[in-house]
Amino acid sequence: MSLQTYRTKEQRVKEVKPIINKLSELNIKAAEHEEIRELLHKIQVYIQQGERTVIHIPFPIADVDIHGVLATDVKERVWVKFTKDD
Repeated sequence: MSLQTYRTKEQRVKEVKPIINKLSELNIKAAEHEEIRELLHKIQVYIQQGERTVIHIPFPIADVDIHGVLATDVKERVWVKFTKDD
């Protein structure tokens, strides 16, 4: 039997900060892209409610999909990446 250790709200904020910083660094603005607004909404819900969230958002203007996992278990990595389907 394995026990899950859930992230606190503070830990969830810390985990998503690099994602938000990278979007800012790449100058990708939510005001200009519905897909980024959807991603940020999922991040906000994750922070507030602490529910594990799998992300798959098509981002056709950039010819990529946004994939990731906002994990609640501290043993699982929180990640988001832009992937190009070939």
